[in-house]
Amino acid sequence: MREDYFVTLTHILQDMPDGLTSIKHPSCTPNPCVSDLSVELSNGKGKLEVFGPFPGMRLAVLQLVADSSTLSFRTNTPTLILCHCHYGKAKWQDKKENTFGLHPDELFINLVPNTLEIEITYPDRCFSGIIIYIELNKLADSGPTFFVDDNIIEQLLHHTLYFYQKPVILHSCQKIDGIFSVLYHLPEYIRFPYYKLKLQELLLFLAIQEEIIKENTTLSPSKIALIKEIHDKLIMNLDQKYTIEELSRLYLINTSSLKSCFKAVYGMPIATYMKEYRIKQAMSLLLETKESIASIAAMVGYNSQSKFAKAFQEITHSLPSEFRKLNHL
Repeated sequence: MREDYFVTLTHILQDMPDGLTSIKHPSCTPNPCVSDLSVELSNGKGKLEVFGPFPGMRLAVLQLVADSSTLSFRTNTPTLILCHCHYGKAKWQDKKENTFGLHPDELFINLVPNTLEIEITYPDRCFSGIIIYIELNKLADSGPTFFVDDNIIEQLLHHTLYFYQKPVILHSCQKIDGIFSVLYHLPEYIRFPYYKLKLQELLLFLAIQEEIIKENTTLSPSKIALIKEIHDKLIMNLDQKYTIEELSRLYLINTSSLKSCFKAVYGMPIATYMKEYRIKQAMSLLLETKESIASIAAMVGYNSQSKFAKAFQEITHSLPSEFRKLNHL
C-alpha cells in the first residue's frame, strides 16, 4: 500500500506547481490567530490549506510529495499543536535529539510555548495529514459557548498542562479515527461546517478522554517500537494474512503479550483492527481510483469478492458499489 499512497498523492497534486502552495481560506480573515505555521519543502510539491473554524483555532490540511520539509511554527502564547497522519510517515528530532515517528492514523499532541522549527523526513516520500493549532488563552475567552458553560475549557487546560508538556503520540483507535477519518473525504461545499463540528468533538475528546492517554504511555518505548514494526508489516502486506502464532515466532514475542500490547497501542485486537484497516483502505481506493471492486478486494486482502462485500457492509452499512456511487464526486 505504500506505493498506492505515493501514486494517490502524486495524482492529487499533479496540477500544482513545484514547491508548496499555501491557501488561506476566507474563514481565516475574520478570525485572527497570533500563531502561524509555515512549511518549506526540500523538493517535490505540496499543498497547505488553512481554515479558521473558531477564534484562536486553525485547521491546516497538508498534502505533499517530497523527501523532507522544514516546519516552522511561531507563537507568543501557549498553543496546543496536533498533527494527524492519514497517508505516509513522518520522522523528526526535537532539540534534545529525541526521535519521533508519526504513522498512519496516529495523532501527535504537544504544547508549544514559543517558536518551533523542525526538519521532517518522509520515508515514503509522501505525506497527507491534518495539523491543528489551538491558542488556549483565546479559546478560554471566546470558545464555543457550551464549552465555557460546562467547564470543558477548564478540563482541557488541566489535561493540556498535565499530559502534553512533553510530546505525546496517541495510536490509532476508534475514537480518534471517528474524529479524523471522515475529514479526508468531504465535498468542497461542506468542508468548513464539518471542520467546525469535528473540532468541537476533538476538544471534548482532549478534555475528558484521560484513560486512552494513560494507556498509550504505560508501555516501554522498546515494546511500542516492536508493536509498531509488527503493525507496519501487517499494513504494508495487505495481500497476506498472518496468524498470531506466525507473528509471535517472527518477532520473538509470546502470543498473549503480542495480543495485549497490540490492543494497548492500537485500541483493539489485531483481527478487528486489520479488518477495519482493510475496509478503510478499500473506501479510499473506491473514492480515489477507478479500479474495479474485484481488484480493490484483492488489493486489501480479500480473495473472494463476496466475502469482501460482506465485510465492507458490516463496517460501512453499505455495499462497495453503493458506497462508490453515493460518495464519488
